[in-house]
Amino acid sequence: MNLVTYTINSVTAGRTVNMDYRQNPFCVSVGAVINGTATYSVQHTFDDLANGTATNFMQNTNLNGTTATGATNYAFPVTGIRGNVTALGTGSVTFTIIQASNAP
Repeated sequence: MNLVTYTINSVTAGRTVNMDYRQNPFCVSVGAVINGTATYSVQHTFDDLANGTATNFMQNTNLNGTTATGATNYAFPVTGIRGNVTALGTGSVTFTIIQASNAP
């Protein structure tokens, strides 16, 4: 998987980024940069994204209700990850998601 970056500038959930959950080892880094004032969470799902849209999301324990720039990682397989902005004063939140790959 390549690096995926997107910016959210309203109170909404961002797009779900599909993960290669069969990757071994499974290693994903997620960063969130606040420009202004905002509250956000990083969420993941175990839903089968190949057969539809994810409806069940769980909060990442490290970045949940966060009001500062932050980073977290996943060492266990999930099928998708997204950013979710729950409050926004001014500005935006930029999320970057990177999954390691065994491919050359």
